[in-house]
Amino acid sequence: MGLKGIQDMVQQQAVDVIGVLVETGQIGNVPLKTGGQKARRNVQIGDESGLKIQLTLWGNLANQFDLQVGQVLAVKNAKVSDFGGKSLNSGDDSSLIYIAPDHARTHELQKWHASNGDKNLQSLSGAAGEGGANRDDHRLIKEMMDALFKDEEALRGQGQPHYFKLSGYVSKVLFDENR
Repeated sequence: MGLKGIQDMVQQQAVDVIGVLVETGQIGNVPLKTGGQKARRNVQIGDESGLKIQLTLWGNLANQFDLQVGQVLAVKNAKVSDFGGKSLNSGDDSSLIYIAPDHARTHELQKWHASNGDKNLQSLSGAAGEGGANRDDHRLIKEMMDALFKDEEALRGQGQPHYFKLSGYVSKVLFDENR
């Protein structure tokens, strides 16, 4: 399936997808609620529709392959997520990954990529994918607000919505017995 069709899919829907790797992230470990850790790697794939989408590889899939920008990646049974825009999740318990499969679609995508087709792709994954960033990038709230105020369409209430993930912690808790 092309990336354009993913826009209309719902959370947890399974999809088979093929695209060119346009960004590869580092392998990291995510702590689990049950204890332990699980490997995670965020990559972005794009196609000639002018779109790109974040694909998160989990478990053994995160470190099983030597992924390089420009490779064609096919994923069988990825799960759609719609948190902060569309993205895909692929775990070693449910998905299969193929690098440069022997298929006519692979050759089409390689030709598209060779002609600089992966430039100026619009991200389906919300603000996280804009400007070549991925979800692991950290920004100050002030930097996000400054970027929004520079967007004339957003100030007029037009254009695409902007999504941000905000994480923080409580650094000090005051206790007052009189309250």
